[in-house]
Amino acid sequence: MSATGNDVWIFNSGVMVIEPSNCTFGTIMSQHKDIVSYNGGDQGYLNEIFVWWHRLPRRVNFLKNFWSNTTNERNIKNSLLAAEPPQLYAVHYLGWKPWLCYRDYDCNFDVEQHVYASDAAHARWWKVHDAMDKDLQRFCRLT
Repeated sequence: MSATGNDVWIFNSGVMVIEPSNCTFGTIMSQHKDIVSYNGGDQGYLNEIFVWWHRLPRRVNFLKNFWSNTTNERNIKNSLLAAEPPQLYAVHYLGWKPWLCYRDYDCNFDVEQHVYASDAAHARWWKVHDAMDKDLQRFCRLT
């Protein structure tokens, strides 16, 4: 199993590469009542199942957050999110998702924290969405 790390020991389950296996699927399904998730969700459960995992680069599952909330961090991350050509393979949208907000700005702005807000990431999502075949766009707004 391959994923991007959340920290030193655990991975983020937003983007994972898992080799298809009936054995692995059977293990996941048969132990769901016996294994306790550290956070009550799928990520905690999967981290208990896949204790050995291969670390993928952060650009494969780039978390849209600004934990330290410094100007330098925000500038670096926003430049990556807006880069042309794109420098990130997948953006993990934390907080309110772009398809649940207005098109012209990210609705994650919290006056005190701004932890998840990024107009650059928001614009990137809509740019990719609008470039897709019209028949596929309807699948991008599922919640």
